[in-house]
Amino acid sequence: MLEKNPSIITSLVTYGLLFQVQEAVLICALMREEGLKEKLRPKHWEWYDDPGCGNRLTPQNRLRLDPQLMPRGIEMKNPCKVFFTGRYLQEDVTKLKENVLYLSLGWQTVLGEFLSVSHMEKKIFVYQVSTKLPKEHAFKEDQLKKFRACLKLEENGYSVCVIYFRDSSIGLRWDQAPTGMAVAKTSKSVKSISKGAKEEGDSKGKHLEHVSLTDVGATGYYVRALLQPNKNHKMAPAPWNPRKRPSLKKEKPSGTDDG
Repeated sequence: MLEKNPSIITSLVTYGLLFQVQEAVLICALMREEGLKEKLRPKHWEWYDDPGCGNRLTPQNRLRLDPQLMPRGIEMKNPCKVFFTGRYLQEDVTKLKENVLYLSLGWQTVLGEFLSVSHMEKKIFVYQVSTKLPKEHAFKEDQLKKFRACLKLEENGYSVCVIYFRDSSIGLRWDQAPTGMAVAKTSKSVKSISKGAKEEGDSKGKHLEHVSLTDVGATGYYVRALLQPNKNHKMAPAPWNPRKRPSLKKEKPSGTDDG
């Protein structure tokens, strides 16, 4: 639908909602929707091991297109979607079904947009689509802990794997490659936080230090995929400001130009 209606893409981009276009394309790719352009399909994705917080992505991080290296949780056969309420899926992980994308109804889940499971690998895959670099999109340790608790991952010996998607049309220069995914650690002593430390953390001063996913018992992949079906749309000349009132200046009627 998006490919046939470029005006929809233009509108979403205008109002700063490009990520919704990318999420929709990713869902279509994972669900193997018919009519999706060939270049948008998963076999054209570039996979990289997450280099870790503060470490720059290198060609050595790129994975070969070897089925044994790819996470099996995304290779869904006859996939379907299942919706749940709230930001956390509260269900024993062993009761989740494979070949299913779990999406929150009306909310964005924490850590990512949607989930899938691989019981053979004993992993929950979290899909995160972002227009930001990983270092600017840090996950929160306290949310990760609650996420694990709601799914009873620790009790069942399952782990979390975050798959971070970026639009490949942005390009990639190795000397300017992004750094790996980051997790904002939760401070145990909020009262002792200095003013300077608060400025580096969030508004409450609870999240200070950024660490890698592996430091909190999770893993991740960085994926470059084409997530914009129409690259010819025009960007808005300026971001939309909902507080700015429209101009009251009257337009000059046609045919009344001087000269």
